[in-house]
Amino acid sequence: MSAQPAQPKTKTVTAQPKKITVEDIRRKAEHVRESARDEARQVLRNDATRFAIYAALGVAVAIGLAYYMGSRSGRRHAKPAPPPPPA
Repeated sequence: MSAQPAQPKTKTVTAQPKKITVEDIRRKAEHVRESARDEARQVLRNDATRFAIYAALGVAVAIGLAYYMGSRSGRRHAKPAPPPPPA
């Protein structure tokens, strides 16, 4: 009797690589487009909020500066108080 090498009882099955179809590429492109669109919307929303906050701060500073300049101008052009009457 000649010794034959033992053969494995299970067969090795290699997975076939998945074929990429045009439909797969189209779905992936749509997913990327939607992701980019969502990201752009979020950035625009954040930029609009930031712009509104800066605009409100700018208006507040302008009003404060105008009030300050007006109060200084009023003091400079005001007539001096008359001296008190002699007692």
